[in-house]
Amino acid sequence: MACLGLAAGAIAQQKPVSGKIVLIGGKKSHPPGEHDYPNAIPKIQSFLKGSATFKGVEVTEYPTAWPSDPAALDGASTIVLYFDGVNEDPPPMQNPARIAQLKKAMAAGAGLVCLHQASTVPTGDTTIPFVEFLGAKRNGMFDRTTEGVTLKPATPSHPISRGIIPFTYEDEFYPTLIFNSDAKHIVPILRANLPKEAPKDHVLAWAFERPNGGRAFGFTGLHYIAALDQPQIRKMILNAICWTSRRTVPPGGVVVE
Repeated sequence: MACLGLAAGAIAQQKPVSGKIVLIGGKKSHPPGEHDYPNAIPKIQSFLKGSATFKGVEVTEYPTAWPSDPAALDGASTIVLYFDGVNEDPPPMQNPARIAQLKKAMAAGAGLVCLHQASTVPTGDTTIPFVEFLGAKRNGMFDRTTEGVTLKPATPSHPISRGIIPFTYEDEFYPTLIFNSDAKHIVPILRANLPKEAPKDHVLAWAFERPNGGRAFGFTGLHYIAALDQPQIRKMILNAICWTSRRTVPPGGVVVE
């Protein structure tokens, strides 16, 4: 991934979107504290509500499942996905109606944020267009590592990196990602060496700009809900929601009051 690194703004930007932010979670599938989407989604909503950067912005949350309303994503400035990509039966994104909803939102310029396993697709799946929407996907469940590592900003000039400094914490990460072939539109945000299982430098968080100006962000960490209490993780996620919704990220990053 040495070729990744183009600064933001390399392609024409659409006008800022004033629409709502939509947070979508899923079923809890792990022991306490792990994959706890029903509690994590409200927590992210509380961060947004507690930040002056998002003052007056409508935030709609669906903590446990994809919304049943087919118009739920209409008018969204950013959609945040945080659920099991393959553990549910059927996988949440192997649903033509949901893919159609996302396609409609992406065509309208909405941002997309995928956290932890939400960017994972079933092995060999070609129906879920995350490589086009998100800039990358994880193909199946073969790779993972849980360890304490030092994560470093890979592109300090990018707006999502504002206020982010190197930090160390323990999480489950996915070392192997399939990136969009248009590498000039992918910007690595966090890198880390994963000495326990994959001893080399890996991109663990990235930003992506689609040809129509829509923006996306992915992060493979956040297996544990406690990661949201880590200040650098919290700031990065909020910066990403801000940037993907084409709002202005403050110089020091988004602050929760």
